[in-house]
Amino acid sequence: MQDVLCRILSCLCMRDAARVSSSCSVFLRAWGRYPRLTFDEDTLRLRRQHPEPEAAAPHEAGEDNLMPPPIILGQQQQQDDVLVALRERDELARGFVRHVDAVMSRRRSDAALDALTIKLAYLREQDAPCVDRWVRLALTSTTTRRLRLDFLPHGCYNPDRLRYELPCSLLSAGTAAAGALEHLYLRMGSIRAPMPELASLVTLVLSRVRVTGEDLGHLLYSCHRLQSLKLKRCEDLAYLKVPPDRLKQLRTLVVKSCWSMREMDISGSSVESLRFEGRHMPGTLLCGSVGPALRVTSAEFDLEQLIAPAESEATESSRLQLLSLAHLMPRLETLSLTLVRHIKVVMTSPHSSGNRFRHLKRVKLEFYMPGRDGRDDFLFLYSFLDSAPIMEALSLDVRSS
Repeated sequence: MQDVLCRILSCLCMRDAARVSSSCSVFLRAWGRYPRLTFDEDTLRLRRQHPEPEAAAPHEAGEDNLMPPPIILGQQQQQDDVLVALRERDELARGFVRHVDAVMSRRRSDAALDALTIKLAYLREQDAPCVDRWVRLALTSTTTRRLRLDFLPHGCYNPDRLRYELPCSLLSAGTAAAGALEHLYLRMGSIRAPMPELASLVTLVLSRVRVTGEDLGHLLYSCHRLQSLKLKRCEDLAYLKVPPDRLKQLRTLVVKSCWSMREMDISGSSVESLRFEGRHMPGTLLCGSVGPALRVTSAEFDLEQLIAPAESEATESSRLQLLSLAHLMPRLETLSLTLVRHIKVVMTSPHSSGNRFRHLKRVKLEFYMPGRDGRDDFLFLYSFLDSAPIMEALSLDVRSS
């Protein structure tokens, strides 16, 4: 009978399952075995009454500026609003911890947990041990397949804000979670050595996470079942190496807005779909590869150069050598390029037999060039079309304002 009740509850979302359990003592006993726990502002009914205060511009100070900051009209009211908003944020954080503790304390120790999601925008330093306790309860289960931790704050993003450090000791080799966890999502956190060993991990998403290239390499070395890797705004990540002998099932690689990224090595890997968003040209970014990425059939690059270089200083940082992609990814079938501001596409000539897009079928080009004439920026198209003999579709979008 208990298994039947648990099965019924598992078919409901967490909020509906909690409502049913609170109205019936029979279901209340089954509530302690609910398999998918999601804790966020929606499920816990936590709502802000006041908007998040905006960060004030710092007062300029210097040797010649000895006067105190000017008195701004309504400054006292602004300070009062900030104090009210901060007090409300603190109350919401305490309420969040209290509700989650109440649910987790009633959970049966032998209950199988499938997924745990924690989304807390008001994480305080004193709350980190509480999150550790919840994560520990989830990772001691041999059935936990999904772990999603999101601590991105509301309002302006501050890179120096408190980040949650993932308890890697709970994910070391031999632990229950190391052999069961398949999907890991971490936003606004950090990962430090010793690295976890996640032999069953299929999907890894790191967003605004502090992790070095060396530590990430150690982590990836143990994830031999990994199929999808997504890295977003990881500021400490300067390089990425995909070990081809370990990640034989990796198909999707996304590197987005990792501004410190200087080098990627995906040579010999099984990556089929590649997406990169940043400021480094693909030829420069992938120059460290010892060989071409033979499996890549779909590539998407969003590139931007915000500062216009002088004519004498125009280097590889502002020039996209398009035929370099044909050498780096010789089996490319779908290509999408989004170029923002001061980037010029050039084609080398004459075309060598090894630098032709022999498999390229679909191309999408987007140019955002505010304040530029741009008439000479598309002379490469003739040579480009000539280098792709079996192209079937070409989409060109140019925006100058």
